[in-house]
Amino acid sequence: MNPYNPFQKPLSDLNSSDLCKLRVTPEGWYIEYKREFPSVSSAAKSLSAFANSFGGWLFYGIKENPETRTAEAFPGILSEDIPQVEEWLRQAASSSVIPPPYFEHLIIHGPAPEIGLPESRAIVVVCIPLGNNSPYLHHSGRIYRRVGDASDPIPVTDRHSLDLLFQRGQNRCTEFANLITQESRISEAEQSASYLTLYFFTDPWGSRVQSSKIDFERFASLMMDSSLESGRVPFDNIFTSSDGLLARQVKSNDPYRRGFTWKYYRNCTSEITIPLSSVRLGTGAELREFLDGYEQAAYFIEQCAAHRLTDGWLVDLSQSFFILCSIMIRLNRLYEIEGLSWPVFLKARISGTWRRIPFLDIPDYAEFISVYGIPIVQQQECYAPFGTSPDTCFELNESIIAEGVTDARERTMIARFADACKILLNIAEAFGLHHSATGFDPHGSEEDNWITKMSVMGDRAISVSQRRSCHL
Repeated sequence: MNPYNPFQKPLSDLNSSDLCKLRVTPEGWYIEYKREFPSVSSAAKSLSAFANSFGGWLFYGIKENPETRTAEAFPGILSEDIPQVEEWLRQAASSSVIPPPYFEHLIIHGPAPEIGLPESRAIVVVCIPLGNNSPYLHHSGRIYRRVGDASDPIPVTDRHSLDLLFQRGQNRCTEFANLITQESRISEAEQSASYLTLYFFTDPWGSRVQSSKIDFERFASLMMDSSLESGRVPFDNIFTSSDGLLARQVKSNDPYRRGFTWKYYRNCTSEITIPLSSVRLGTGAELREFLDGYEQAAYFIEQCAAHRLTDGWLVDLSQSFFILCSIMIRLNRLYEIEGLSWPVFLKARISGTWRRIPFLDIPDYAEFISVYGIPIVQQQECYAPFGTSPDTCFELNESIIAEGVTDARERTMIARFADACKILLNIAEAFGLHHSATGFDPHGSEEDNWITKMSVMGDRAISVSQRRSCHL
């Protein structure tokens, strides 16, 4: 369903002259005019009503004509009051509606003679899309919807309308689960492999109606770029699909096998598949060669022998760290090209995990297995975080540890390394490793030291990977 837009252009592209169209646009199902900002509760009522209905537009600082219901004048709100209005809007969505509805807003400042907006005054334009996480409950306990030009509560006796709202939310949950649980066809030779699939969403509930603006040539250029600014680990096989674009890494690999792949959907969702580096425990010689170069290798092999672990598979999660760093840096570049902003939401699926043993080359891991033993995964696949609904996604925000860094490039790198650490933390937990095995203290304040520790581990993993390549 295409959202209603009286301007026929994105919110970010609006200017004061576009508001002239509101002189002939009456208030109704999709439009609401407010001369002033009424209250947080009233704003929450409007936001929830639009989200529960078909989406709409909310304008603060516009006087309505009582007869035609169209915009009569544009007196605006005092510019000095705008920051407070923005804060009230955020409070209305986050504290007065459950779950918080998504919205975007734009401030149009005066002077704007074409609409009579004076200097030092501004109009607040709020766009609320149809919400897929319905119903949206007002803090008063009511569920509001748009009825003509009003936001009215749905009577508790109107079971049909309430059922439709609940069904809309359930439909999105089903659609989301179908995406992240879909099985990929693999050959018999790949049955013993373990795979990590990462899903990155700008909005897991799908309320943000957006489509990718990147073309094939730009996508290919980004994915084939081996510079540090694009993540260093390039793809060499780029092509299209019916629902987006694909990049694969096939050099030095069997092109028919499931390899490192980045699928970019038309709605800006990324699905990234990573074959996890693993080896069968066997007699020990192959394991020693596989772990050669790691500081904790000898102790781990000793513990395997002590616990009679001579079968099963070892999964090297240390190798995953620098791949995750590369992915986050490239994703950041992709979002810059698309004009998208953080936060981003992550869901990870790990398949082929039955009887897998995770390995991390840090002292905290060695200490963990010395006390609690070596974890052996007891399920064929798992999700990080646990669950298959949109509200189980992990949110990645801009890292606070990069706030004091003035160099933009360095700040971006630190933030994306922090993201990689947090993702690895969730993956390790899915493999049976408590956060203490990764050295992370959720109650501590030394996040930068933890990230440094993980980065040093990642550097060793790169050296180990290069050594393994030389042995092939």
